[in-house]
Amino acid sequence: MGLRIVKTEMKEEDQIIRMCDMKPLQVGIVVDNSYTGTIVMRTTDINRFEVMDLTKPGPDCCWTDIECDHKVKLLPPGETITIELFND
Repeated sequence: MGLRIVKTEMKEEDQIIRMCDMKPLQVGIVVDNSYTGTIVMRTTDINRFEVMDLTKPGPDCCWTDIECDHKVKLLPPGETITIELFND
């Protein structure tokens, strides 16, 4: 699967939380480590914590309960990230 980020509209006053506090389907940008700038989305699974890497997707490109203490800047309501998804 390929993904191309076309446009990002984020503001400085956006809410920053720990990745493990993301709710299902929330989207954010990692802001505190070597993954800074990576766009992530929590999956819909409510029984297991998993966050997908949308910037460089691929098999096993996700965060789980073990490594979920990173900080993310949430995409606020009304703000958009435009992406294109395609099969390689």
